[in-house]
Amino acid sequence: MKKKHFLKGNVLPCIAVMIIAIGITALSCKKEAAQQQPVKNNLASIAGLLDGKLNSGTLACTDTKDELYLNFNNEKQILFIDKLPGFKTTLCGNLSKTEVLSSKYGFVIKDEATNKIWLLANNDKESLGKFEQVKQYLTGDFEQSNIFGFTIVNAPNS
Repeated sequence: MKKKHFLKGNVLPCIAVMIIAIGITALSCKKEAAQQQPVKNNLASIAGLLDGKLNSGTLACTDTKDELYLNFNNEKQILFIDKLPGFKTTLCGNLSKTEVLSSKYGFVIKDEATNKIWLLANNDKESLGKFEQVKQYLTGDFEQSNIFGFTIVNAPNS
């Protein structure tokens, strides 16, 4: 009496099922990873991370010895940024179309015309950690400067 080998006739279907299962798993993992990638240079996504408020408009910047003076939307909002010793930035000037994200951790400013981004992070451990996370959302041209603190003054009825 001959013994029948169980695997002899079932090897090809088993291999085919394994290949299909591995392929489906690999494709679904890539899809999940792609869905989890942050949208680059999107300040709305960053606003969620920093629990901040996003506004758009014009921005005029003046650099003094001790602070940056940011005039947002023709003085509807004034931002006084206290500088640390050695602070340097290329932000100053007039920007006609900007997005300004303000939060307790600092500011993210984006020039819509050039897509350049400035990060102004408070110089404390928590803020610096948050801004390290922000960098995962950025690509291209951005500049980070650490600040001592800030004051926001809103115009009446704004």
